[in-house]
Amino acid sequence: MIPIELVKIETGEIIDVISYRTQQQQNIIEQERRKLLSKSNDNFIFVTYKACKQLNIDNSIFTQSDIARIIYIASYATNQNKLMLTERTPMTKDKLFELMNLDFKFFNRFYNKLINNNILIEKEENLYFNENIIFFGKIKNRKYNVIRAHKDSIQRLYNSVSAKQHKRLSILYMLIPYINIKYNVICKNPFESDKDRVEPITLEELSSIFNYNLKSFIVLIDFLSDLLDKNNNPVIKQVLNTKNKKDNTIIVNPRVIYGGNDISDVAAYFPIFNR
Repeated sequence: MIPIELVKIETGEIIDVISYRTQQQQNIIEQERRKLLSKSNDNFIFVTYKACKQLNIDNSIFTQSDIARIIYIASYATNQNKLMLTERTPMTKDKLFELMNLDFKFFNRFYNKLINNNILIEKEENLYFNENIIFFGKIKNRKYNVIRAHKDSIQRLYNSVSAKQHKRLSILYMLIPYINIKYNVICKNPFESDKDRVEPITLEELSSIFNYNLKSFIVLIDFLSDLLDKNNNPVIKQVLNTKNKKDNTIIVNPRVIYGGNDISDVAAYFPIFNR
């Protein structure tokens, strides 16, 4: 049996470790497994680690703010990666403009960048998202590692901030290449499956990775910590490792962005993300 860490809800501090589960805990795990790992994956899009890394560094074309906008657009992908406003209503350029809450001239420049760089594809008056970056549906012989992102929560997050705050929101998605595929911790070795060998990244280290002043980056992470998912639960939690905030590390809410395939690995986190 995998040990379970008991975490203090207010601080995220680990206060004890147990090696068993009650029936109630097991029921919760099964409920979450059904929600997060449903066969249809109707509530999720899959983001490729590699493509997200490329978006992070290719700022000659897309700005940091654009990353949040690109992920938001992808949240409307359905079968064959076709963008749909509702189950029966295809997404159009005009409707996308209405949804994105951007200045008209700015939106047109942004939209053209998406088309010219093959992020969006226009075909027979419909819009499709490039499936090599983000895709909807079942995972079939995918060459690159992928991570689930909850469509409703992505839309909730985008609509809860102003256009000026898209740059801040984008940091959440820029963290994706550092999310451990088993434990949802922001770390240096995201593909490490041995829990004892996972190396969490501190805020100080992340500020350097993203070329931020430490003080500004801490403010930014506090901003992300205040954001809520579709169930009004925090999107990320900071783990207090010392009295100095620069040493904090980050756990991402598995109900929002999830890298693993076994909910048991992150079962101990659910209480700290419930409000």
